[in-house]
Amino acid sequence: MKINTRFLWLRLTVLLLFLGFTWLAFEQVTQEINQQWGKQFVERQVLFDKALYAAKAAGRNCVKLAGEA
Repeated sequence: MKINTRFLWLRLTVLLLFLGFTWLAFEQVTQEINQQWGKQFVERQVLFDKALYAAKAAGRNCVKLAGEA
């Protein structure tokens, strides 16, 4: 092979390795963010449900669900 061809293959390999590692790091970060958001959503939903059931127990119907009169 000529030196130019080898140099082009080397540059292409380095570029592909860089893109691969960048993609793996991006996947890791987005997975962590999704887990944090999911945990926060569940915590907020539990708080909302507790407040809703407490209001219903107190006789206040602050939210009418589908099918309720």
